[in-house]
Order: sequence, then C-alpha cells, then structure tokens
Amino acid sequence: MNYDNNSSAIALSDTKKAALFFDYVIPFDIKEVLRHEKSDDIEYHKVLQEILPQELIDPNSKNKISLSSEITNYVAHYLCTFPNIIGVKELSKGESFNDRFENSFPKMLDAFSDVLKKVKIKPHNIFGNLPESAYIKTEKLSPNIILSNLDIINCSSLTWRKLFEFKKDLNSLKKIRNLRLFIFQNYQDKDISFIKDDINKKIDEYQSVVKKWGFETVLSTLKTTLSSRTLLTAGGTLALKLMGMPIDIAITSGGIIEVGNILISFAERKIELKKFKQENPITYLIEAQQLIKK
Repeated sequence: MNYDNNSSAIALSDTKKAALFFDYVIPFDIKEVLRHEKSDDIEYHKVLQEILPQELIDPNSKNKISLSSEITNYVAHYLCTFPNIIGVKELSKGESFNDRFENSFPKMLDAFSDVLKKVKIKPHNIFGNLPESAYIKTEKLSPNIILSNLDIINCSSLTWRKLFEFKKDLNSLKKIRNLRLFIFQNYQDKDISFIKDDINKKIDEYQSVVKKWGFETVLSTLKTTLSSRTLLTAGGTLALKLMGMPIDIAITSGGIIEVGNILISFAERKIELKKFKQENPITYLIEAQQLIKK
C-alpha cells in the first residue's frame, strides 16, 4: 500500500466522495460540479478552485475565474459534447445529440489528457465506476482510494458548501490524517471486501461505546448525587437535568445537595468522551455520515 500525505485523484464519477477523502480531485464528469437550477450551492468554478491541484489554478488567468487554460478548455469541450446538461433541447442544422457525441467525444478526451499532463497523478489514484476486481489487491493503492471505494458514505445529498466547511475545520484535518494512518497500518494486502466489513464493524463498535458512555455517565452522576454528604429532606425539591440541560436546585431548611461534585463528575466523563472521539481513527467517517444527515 502506498501512503500519500498530500494526495490527488482522478474522479471518473462521485466527485464529492473523492473530495471527502482526497486533498485534490480532477473531475472527469463536469456535470457533478455544476450548480443545479434553483440551487444556492457554490458555483462550478469556485468548486473547481477548491478541489483541483494547484497546478490547475491560475490567479493571473484572463478568464477571471482563476483556472488554467487546460481546465477551461476541457470544460468547454465537455459542454460541447453534452449540451443537454446546460438545457439545450435541440441542435442546429439537423445534428442529433448522438452525432454530436461521436464527433466531440474524442476531442473531449484529448482536452482531458492535456489537463492530466499538467499534474502528476499516480495511475492507481483513479476513483469511480471501476469493477471491484480492480481493487482486489491493495498493495499499490493509497489509503484514500481504499476509503473512497468502501461505499460507506453516500454523498449524493451533500452540498459542496457543507463539504468544504467540514474539510476546512482543523479537527477534521487531524481526523482524516488519523484515518489514513489507520488504513495504512492495518490493511496492508487486504482485499476491499474485508476492509469494508471490518470498517463497518468498527463503526458499530464506536457507536456502541458512545451510547455506553452516555448510560454510564448518568449512573456515575446519580451515584455522586446519592453519596453526597447532605441529602434533600422529604419536604425538599430537586429538579436535576443532565447532559447540558439547566440544573435547578431548590434549597430547603432541611439541607442542600453538593452540586459541585456532580458537575465535576459529569465534566470528567465528558472529557473522556472527547478524547475518545479525537483519537479514534473512525471518527472522520462517523462525522461525515452525520454531516450528510443534517
């Protein structure tokens, strides 16, 4: 398995998922970065500015969108080959969409080849609709290719805006680094089906630990409450709400409760959970799944 600290990939399809795991992505299917009608998501050229390798960004370009001529040329050939994507209903001079495809597709491929010549993409860093047999052996694959092909996260409903906000978070950067290291250290020479099953198992274990933490925190806090040196009298009133909710303590003539011990106990447990999430390599996948559900 090859380890890439800063990685780039060609995305034949599912560009968003590739962008979730790779630092830089070159999309073959430009349709996937175009903003849909009535959508308030980011414009296509700004998406490309975020995901493309630096070699394909040109702040001094004459096209005013800071993209290299190779990329703008490829986008133009792509839209010429698939004009229906931008709402064209009929072609002039009796030309059919099939005729347009046959005439323009070779030129589109040549334009994409010019894009690839500008960057150094390893031949194994190709993501998209490839047969699983292409990924049976992982000895030459990067952790990012393995992660993006596990089919654990569905990015179809994720907006580019949310994805970029998520990836720019410093904690997310640390978590994707931990995840890449974990894949590299634990799945050498394993096939994709095994890795997928094992990762899913670890996700289940992660979620079980978090649920167990919540249950044990309640028990621990209640234990602290009951062991306080002074308990409420029968006539006293106590409304105690845990897990970040307001705590309302009623003091009666008979006694009080030691609120400080309860808060310390709860805070200690909360720190334990935070540390667990920060150090667990699966956290990046969990939080990516949660991001999509928002």
